[in-house]
Amino acid sequence: MKTIGILTLEETPSASSEEWTYFRRLSEAGRELGVRVAVFAAHTLNSPDTLAVARLYDPTARRWLSFRMPLPTVLYDRCRFERSSRFRAYRRFRRDYSDLIYLNRPLANKWAIHRLLSADADMARRLPPARLYRDARDVLTFLRADNAVYLKPINGTGGRGILRVKQLAADVCRIEGRDRRRRILTPIQCAVAELGFRISRLKAGGRYLAQQAIRTELTDGRVHDFRMLVQKNGDGRWSVTGCAARIGAPGSVTANLHGGGTARPAETVLRERFHHSSRVSSIMDEMENTSMIAASLLERRYGRLCELGLDLAVDPSGRVWLLEVNPKPGRDIFRRIGDLHAYRTAVRRPLEYALRLAGNGAAGDG
Repeated sequence: MKTIGILTLEETPSASSEEWTYFRRLSEAGRELGVRVAVFAAHTLNSPDTLAVARLYDPTARRWLSFRMPLPTVLYDRCRFERSSRFRAYRRFRRDYSDLIYLNRPLANKWAIHRLLSADADMARRLPPARLYRDARDVLTFLRADNAVYLKPINGTGGRGILRVKQLAADVCRIEGRDRRRRILTPIQCAVAELGFRISRLKAGGRYLAQQAIRTELTDGRVHDFRMLVQKNGDGRWSVTGCAARIGAPGSVTANLHGGGTARPAETVLRERFHHSSRVSSIMDEMENTSMIAASLLERRYGRLCELGLDLAVDPSGRVWLLEVNPKPGRDIFRRIGDLHAYRTAVRRPLEYALRLAGNGAAGDG
């Protein structure tokens, strides 16, 4: 029986953890495929030549058991960026043992990804204008074109630290957003002359991306976007697994589910906005096309990838925009909207792709 390894920074299994729930689902799907799934704390690994502590799920006991075993040659990396010593240890392991077969390669930060994608003419027209934030002048440049701009940590995830600046009058702005713990900030109004100072006080730290806001408010004022999941299938080809809408919590400038957002079927939300089935179908096709183009461009630059979660916006005219790319996406959104077929497919596809790589025994793309 082949073994597929999972790398995580969450060392201790938890029933309340979305990641460990996913790992359990992977283990269950693995048994159906004849694959053993073993979970490793990436930051504790020293060498693939030594025995490592692995967690394997026991369906009879309904708990994770610990074993010492060799590191498998095919690894599914689920480690997300964080500022910690364990993340640095994980990065050292991947750097020192890059010859192992990883399902996915690390991507760069949001600014580097924007620059890469915007270099392609077809993709550039699907991206909101953006620049690396240095001072308030970068925000004011966008406010002259529209009345809102987002500020995003270039290494941030889950909506943490995101700010939105809106121009209320010629010399008055409002800043709202979330802090680094995803808590909704109390909106602040300030004079344009104070903007730089106010932003510096609210920023979560690190470098930020300034991105032109796309108008995504629904009739009740809540913002929304769409999460598209594309994955490699068992043949090694990119395929759309599913798409769902995310509706932000009241008062939130982001639509993230972990920030209190809710999920709805994408086509339902689009029908409510654009009414005609032909229009909805055209927009869905464009969202899928945008996602597939982005996946191809990113893989061409960074090497083999397994899956991507793409955050898309549809403006009032029906134009599709790519907001962000997530290289370690979740899939619980499909369970939340009741699309169990997409959810099961989203769980199985990384294993099917891993089996293909294990069978080939090669670290090449495909």
